[in-house]
Amino acid sequence: MTTPTPEPTDPAPIDPASTATALTDDAPEAPQHLWHYPIYTLRLMRHRRRIRQRLEALDRDLREAVQVRDEALALLGEATLSGGAGGVGGRITAFAETLARLDAERATIDRRREASTIELAAAEADRRARLAEFDARLEGLEAELAPLERALVEHVERRDALEHEGEDAADLRRSLELRLAHIEDDFDGADEAARQLYEAERPEIEQKLVELRAADPIRAAARAAIDGPLARLDEQVAELKRMQETVSGQRESWLEEVDGRIAELTASREDELEALARSDVRRRAALVDLGREALHLDGGESPGEDARRALDHIVGLRRARRALQAHDAALDTGPLRITLALIAALGIGLLFLRGC
Repeated sequence: MTTPTPEPTDPAPIDPASTATALTDDAPEAPQHLWHYPIYTLRLMRHRRRIRQRLEALDRDLREAVQVRDEALALLGEATLSGGAGGVGGRITAFAETLARLDAERATIDRRREASTIELAAAEADRRARLAEFDARLEGLEAELAPLERALVEHVERRDALEHEGEDAADLRRSLELRLAHIEDDFDGADEAARQLYEAERPEIEQKLVELRAADPIRAAARAAIDGPLARLDEQVAELKRMQETVSGQRESWLEEVDGRIAELTASREDELEALARSDVRRRAALVDLGREALHLDGGESPGEDARRALDHIVGLRRARRALQAHDAALDTGPLRITLALIAALGIGLLFLRGC
C-alpha cells in the first residue's frame, strides 16, 4: 500500500509518535543466548548511531524552528503595535511604550554613529591630503638634493685627484732631491765613467725639479678653485638633509597623532554599531514578547496563525526528541557491555600469550 505524500507546509511538522515507532520497530531484539551477543552488539551500535543522527537532525530543525517562531512572533508584534492584529490596552500598551523608548534610544545611537562616521571620514580624508603634502615636500627636497649630491661627489673626486697628484709630485721631488744629493756627495770620489753619467743625469733631475716646483702653485690654485664651491655644495647638501629630517620628523609625529585620532574614532564608531546591534536585539526581543502577549488577541489570520504553527512545530520537535531519548534509554545494553568485556579479555589474553 502506497502512503500518500502529505502536502508541504512551512514549517513541516514532525510526528513524534511515528518517529519513535519507526525506530522502535527497527530496534534489534534482545538475544536469548550468549553466542547471539556479538550480532546483537553490532545491530545495537548501528541502531544507536541512527538514533544519534536523528537527534542531531531534530536539534538542527529545532534551532531553525526557534528562529522561524521568533520571526513570526516579531511580525505579530509589529502588526499588533500598528493596530493590525487586534486592539491595544493593558500590557499591550506597556509593550508599545517600551518599544517607543527603544526606538528613541536607537535613533539617538544612530545619530551618534552617523556623526562619528562623518568625523572619521573627514579625518581619513584630511590624513590622505596632509600625507600627500608631506610626501610632495619630501619628493621636492629629494629632487633638489640629487643634483647637488652628484656635483658634490664630482668636486670631492676632483679635489682628491689633485691631492693625490700633489702627494705623488712631493714624493717624486723628495726622491729626485735625494738622488741629486747622492750625486753631489759621490761625484768627487767617482771614476771618469761614473762622473760622465752623473753629469748627464744631473741636468735632467734639475729640470724635473724645476717643473715640479712650477706645478705646485698651479695645483694649489686648482685646489683653491675647488674648495670654495665644494664648501658651498657641502653646506647646501647638509641644509637640504636637515630639512628632510625636519619634514620627516613632522610627518611621523603628525601621522602618530592623526592615526591615534582615527583609531579613537574607529573604536567609537564600532562601539556605536555594537550599541545599535544590542538595541536591535532588545527591540526584537520586545516584539517577540509582544507577539506572545498578542496571540490571544489575534483573529486567527496571518501573522498570528504563522506564530501558532511555529509554536506547534517546536512542541512536536521537542516531543519527538524526548521520545527518541526515552527509546534510547530503554534499550538493553547489557549484552553490549558483556560483549565488549569479552573482547577486551580476549585481547588481553592474546597479548599475554604473545608475550610468553
